[in-house]
Amino acid sequence: MSEEEKKATINAKIGLIGDAHTGKTTLMVKYVESRFVEDSIQTVGVSFMEKVVPLGAGKAINFAIWDLGGSAEFLHLLPLLCNDAIVLLFVFDLTRKATLASVREWYKNARKHNKVFLRSRFESYGFRQPFLSW
Repeated sequence: MSEEEKKATINAKIGLIGDAHTGKTTLMVKYVESRFVEDSIQTVGVSFMEKVVPLGAGKAINFAIWDLGGSAEFLHLLPLLCNDAIVLLFVFDLTRKATLASVREWYKNARKHNKVFLRSRFESYGFRQPFLSW
């Protein structure tokens, strides 16, 4: 990438956060490579992919997508994912209610490392329970 291309490229870091087996890696691969992964293995640590989206007139956005392994043992890596991220996506599986309930804890932990949040759905609704019923 030339210096001119670097200047015309906006870098955007995106973090995918949530419990294990909620589809974070599948979502990332589907977006970046336009393919569906049938049998993905659990992410160990942090996984990373990039996608450059041309905007025209020689400008582009470089999406750096970070996928944090959803086990508690990787919680210490959360600052790496949150630092400088402009978007944090909290991923859960509607077929497993516990993954939705744990979004609150993921959010609390992420909030310690990323103060960019202006307003979230959880704050808007006071995170009232239940906002989905099974």
